[in-house]
Amino acid sequence: MKKRIRLHPLIVQIMRITILQSILLCIGISLGYAHEGRTQDLLDRSITIRAENTEIRKVLAQIESKAKVEFVYSSNAIGADRKISVVAIDRKLSDVLNMALKPLNITYSIVGGQIMLRKVPEKAAEPRPQKEEAVVADKQVSGKVTDAKGGALPGVSIILKGSQQGTISDADGAYSISVPDENAVLVFSFVGYISQEIAVANRAQVDVMMADDEKSLDELVVVGYGKQSTRQLSSSVATVSGKDFADLPVSQFTQKLQGKLAGVQISQATGTPGAGMTVRIRGAASLNAGADPLYVIDGNPIVGSISNINPNEIESISVLKDASATALYGSRAANGVVLIETKKAVAGQTRIDYSAYFGIQQVPQRGRPDMMNAREFATWRKELAEERGLDVDPVFQNPEQYGEGTNWFNAITRTAPMTEHSLSLSTGTEKFSTTATAGFLNQDGVVLGSGYKRYSLRINTTFRPVEKLTIGLNVAPTYATNTNSGIDNVGGDFNEALQTSPLAPLRNPDGSLTLKATSPGMFDTPNYARTLTDRVVNNSNTRILSNLFAEYQPIKGLYLRTSGNIDMGDSRNFLFKGTTTGERGVGLYKTPTSALSESSYLSWVNENTANYTKEIGDHNFDALVGFTAQKFKQDNSAINGSNYPDDKVQTISAAGTITASSSIQEWSLLSYLARLNYNFKGKYLVSASIRRDGSSRFGAQNRWGNFPSLSLGWILSEESFMADMRTISFLKLRASYGVTGNFNIGNYSHIPTISTANYVFGAGVAGGRRVDNLADEGIGWESNKQLNIGLDVNLFNDRINVTYNYYRKNTSDLLFNVGVPRASGYSNIQTNIGELKFWGHEFSVSTTNIQRKALRWTTDFNISFDRNEVVSLGNKTSKLITGPGSGVIGGSHITIVGQPIGMLYGMDHLGVYKDQADFDRFPKHTTSQVGTVKFRDVDNDGAITVNDATIIGNPHPKFIFGMTNSLQYNSFDVSVTLSGTYGNDILRGSEQTLTNLDGVFNVLADVKDRWRSPENPGKGRYGSLAAGTTGLERDWWGSQMLYKASHISVNNVTLGYTVPLKATRGVKRLRAYASVQQLHIFTKYPGANPQVAVSTASTGLGIDGGSYPVPRTCTIGVNVGF
Repeated sequence: MKKRIRLHPLIVQIMRITILQSILLCIGISLGYAHEGRTQDLLDRSITIRAENTEIRKVLAQIESKAKVEFVYSSNAIGADRKISVVAIDRKLSDVLNMALKPLNITYSIVGGQIMLRKVPEKAAEPRPQKEEAVVADKQVSGKVTDAKGGALPGVSIILKGSQQGTISDADGAYSISVPDENAVLVFSFVGYISQEIAVANRAQVDVMMADDEKSLDELVVVGYGKQSTRQLSSSVATVSGKDFADLPVSQFTQKLQGKLAGVQISQATGTPGAGMTVRIRGAASLNAGADPLYVIDGNPIVGSISNINPNEIESISVLKDASATALYGSRAANGVVLIETKKAVAGQTRIDYSAYFGIQQVPQRGRPDMMNAREFATWRKELAEERGLDVDPVFQNPEQYGEGTNWFNAITRTAPMTEHSLSLSTGTEKFSTTATAGFLNQDGVVLGSGYKRYSLRINTTFRPVEKLTIGLNVAPTYATNTNSGIDNVGGDFNEALQTSPLAPLRNPDGSLTLKATSPGMFDTPNYARTLTDRVVNNSNTRILSNLFAEYQPIKGLYLRTSGNIDMGDSRNFLFKGTTTGERGVGLYKTPTSALSESSYLSWVNENTANYTKEIGDHNFDALVGFTAQKFKQDNSAINGSNYPDDKVQTISAAGTITASSSIQEWSLLSYLARLNYNFKGKYLVSASIRRDGSSRFGAQNRWGNFPSLSLGWILSEESFMADMRTISFLKLRASYGVTGNFNIGNYSHIPTISTANYVFGAGVAGGRRVDNLADEGIGWESNKQLNIGLDVNLFNDRINVTYNYYRKNTSDLLFNVGVPRASGYSNIQTNIGELKFWGHEFSVSTTNIQRKALRWTTDFNISFDRNEVVSLGNKTSKLITGPGSGVIGGSHITIVGQPIGMLYGMDHLGVYKDQADFDRFPKHTTSQVGTVKFRDVDNDGAITVNDATIIGNPHPKFIFGMTNSLQYNSFDVSVTLSGTYGNDILRGSEQTLTNLDGVFNVLADVKDRWRSPENPGKGRYGSLAAGTTGLERDWWGSQMLYKASHISVNNVTLGYTVPLKATRGVKRLRAYASVQQLHIFTKYPGANPQVAVSTASTGLGIDGGSYPVPRTCTIGVNVGF
């Protein structure tokens, strides 16, 4: 009987919608190429306008609003500050334009759906007897205007300096203008680009590349539930445009942000293909509630991972940092908010863009562990036996017979290819616009057996059936697969492979991989190259992001909007370990095992807002009210199979023993929100907002919370007393205060949970249920009160831009496990208790170092100083020990009042007891001997015990920084991006096994410099090999494994060339580039990656357990625009 595949009804619906959108896209592209035929329809629109003695720019703005058109012009060229009077009742747009513009010698044309205005040259104007005769031009100059990437730039104003004569570039960026002689100077200007003055000299053709004006103060940026001018912002928001990182060949968009945002630390803890990165805004931290920011994509607050988002879909990214910017997201905004806007079509334009790159990934030489080779290992094992009075195994009797042996790091790593293709189609008309972006990424891992593939599609569609109604539908399905499993950290395959005997051969005489790789006296170990190759890993993830919205404008200035958003995901992870695979300590598996885990979730959000803007004289108002609802549900299941008869059939059903478990997680959120933005004369700014959240995650007594904020701004550069200070082109002071929350505490903390348990009933054992925990019905979210004071200053006509922020944040009602009397039947209860404080300074500086005709050099630099301190951990609790460290001392981190959260914790290593005198002089453990490890007696009780464990390091950097340098010379461009940290420590936990003195593993070559005798004590890092003396050094984590993690990482270097193209209707843009990602890391840390962390929890940072290496990637790529 045939099996029928049943699809989730929602997937079927979205598939139908996606097919419909694809059809509409094809129709839209066809319409886009024929849009010139609708020019007359645009000019035939009827409008009514009354303007008395009004500036031209304001009249044009009224026409734009009433006729739904867009003007492109140079204010200087047309004299936009001149005043005119226009009265027209139900007249055609063409009549109104002729009436208003013709007397001013302003002509118009329609290019790309926009109305371009230009001043008629004086020689073409009607002669006026009372005026002087116009200068007769005797030279014609033409050329093409392009943007920084080589794309044609229409609508650029080209003015003959010192006159009113000028023109505007057409749809292909071409222009032509008459000039009097070779001494003429042309001024090129356009909104959003830096103006340029170019001498004509003896040239007949002058081509110009316009540089982006990254400092434009009137740029609109995405903020919570809307957009706002950067000039009018009174809160702390950092933005990055998608074009700023469009050509960086990486798989994660967070990699493109590294080092570009002040106060945002982005760390690449692992090089695993497809793995995400850790993002921390202003040192965000919590004991138990998580520290990740909230991500919002096109207004949809997502709940799944961001690692599978195609970076090529992104138009811009805004990071909301202070409480004023984030308060509208209420109980989810304590750790900051990242707003992501995806690409949308532009009315009147049709574009086809294709980009591709191919790269080679290699593990850098720096940071590779220097393990003992075969000769060194055999010598070490021989010495170990001799010092312990044991017979030397024949294998180790003659170490000189061995050479280098097997380098297991090289054996399990490889040079791996990486490629990506992206195709974007975009078209827009007055009624309909759509953009589709399809992508494919294929990344093989540099560790055997690992890899990642991603297939992505995004279709954004907007439809305007009537003038005041806009309907939009966005659908973004993604499918990703990977073959990664169990490689990272202590106990992971990568770290254990390094400890394999270098005497063991990698391959058999016939060239096949061996099954085992061990030596006498060592733990039974498989050949990890064979294990990584033969192990079956099939992981897949399907995700759909979608939102449908409608916006209606019933009256001028009022916009009513409703949206429905979906974030849906399904993941399936399958692992099969056959009899040719294994693990250290076990050797080869005698019988196969398998594990299958599946998870599916659905999050829907409904948001309804009303936004009203109004100008009353010099007073400007922007008000927002809204209501939102969100519900999340996740189903998880895990099935384990064992006792397979053989490796041939790998399905779960073939297992001899099957066990299963499942769980359900769900929560809901109901919210009301409001915001009022006000400014007076555009220079005195006020913004106030409030959100009220009700969450199912909290007890009935504390389910609702209020999150208000207030911010103020003052643009001092607009004041008359600043008029003579020409050095300062812009100056703004900001201040804000607000409250946000953190609701990432799990779903059932306020409810007593029940689990299965066995109990004695009569003479037998029966199954039943038991209550697992005490519950606090008053449990609520962590509350964050934050103050921010900021300064924005631009100097020397915006050649130097500086932004400064000081913030102070107090986190109260920390979720914490508090001990309770044993008589209750439980040891603790989770409740809101404890307090943290955060403070810091952020600086960012952007400079235009050189701005010439053919050469432009800009620099962006940022640095942040973030601090935190534990204020309280409750009435009686004074410390919290956490982390993966030694079980003997309880953990690897300690959180204690008066110190930063999650300090590195362990024994203070003082070296070794070099001789008897040294041994007699210092406190010691009961197992200590001459030649063993020596620790500091912290509590001064005369003995070394676990009570001497103390703070040994700080994983939090004193400051983080980033810098980007961009250089353009004619058609060539170069960019270099750096980032780094200073003052943080890292504990190399992998040394617990990589320096093990028991002889059961291969170890670092540095172990050779160990204690051998009082006369030869070594350098004091490693102790004696005598039997029974290695336990303290092995199991008691301490400062002997502590290193400085300060570093400078050269994240990316890119060299590009934009091919000059003639103005044709074919290829509009062609750029080729070469790039290196992770070029080099400057650091004193001996490990490969100073950014690594076994855990991303605030109480577990700064531990290197032996991570998947971060590769250096060399790529070549091409971008083509049509």
